[in-house]
Amino acid sequence: MYNEKKEEWSESATQEYIDSLQPAPSPPSDIELLKQQNADLLQQLAESEKRTEEQSKTTAELVMLLTEKEVI
Repeated sequence: MYNEKKEEWSESATQEYIDSLQPAPSPPSDIELLKQQNADLLQQLAESEKRTEEQSKTTAELVMLLTEKEVI
């Protein structure tokens, strides 16, 4: 809106209206989806490897304890 007294333009639309004019975000491309799935799978693999390592360590500790107690 133009204010003749001040000789300047000002916004008269509400923020909600301005936001409604913005185009909707496009859905992710197949490549972007595959990248995200790959990242998710790598995270799952890392967590699985960590759990496996912890289980191996626990098993080794248990075998050592059983050996010290002459159970095996």
